[in-house]
Amino acid sequence: MYRFISFLLLILFAGCDSESQREKLANALKDLQDFIILETSTSGIIRPLNQSKLWCIESTILVRINLQKLDTTDITIHKKKVNIIVPKPYISSFDLNPNSLALTYNENDKASFLLTEKMKKELLIKADTQFKNNIDTLKILSKAEENLTRFLSGHLKALGFTQISIRFNDR
Repeated sequence: MYRFISFLLLILFAGCDSESQREKLANALKDLQDFIILETSTSGIIRPLNQSKLWCIESTILVRINLQKLDTTDITIHKKKVNIIVPKPYISSFDLNPNSLALTYNENDKASFLLTEKMKKELLIKADTQFKNNIDTLKILSKAEENLTRFLSGHLKALGFTQISIRFNDR
């Protein structure tokens, strides 16, 4: 992180031309490499077919942005204006916590219920599919884009840039 800020400070105080500034900024961002921009935990409800039970499970999702893909053509600098095109974030890991699997509702209202390993495996498969099919509704990737935009904008404003545009592009 400090390395990144140091590179950005060099851009302003070195009195470089625009091409050199773009190169230094691209290198500074590349130093962040595969930047972890969001880690979140979420819970989901699972209802197996033909069952009157609802299960809850927790998951951890890690979102990254691969800044190694940046080059100088992704950055334009003109006086106090900077435009940066960065790669879109991606989900680098999605982990279900099998130990968090818990019965939250039982229509039959039996006081005790034994979860077999076979049932647990089926519930984990269903939860995995359900989370992955609904990842867009969780808005995790858009939240990651917002986080990176705030992070970069704050640093670039501190360096004196007044007009900052950060866009995301598939690569």
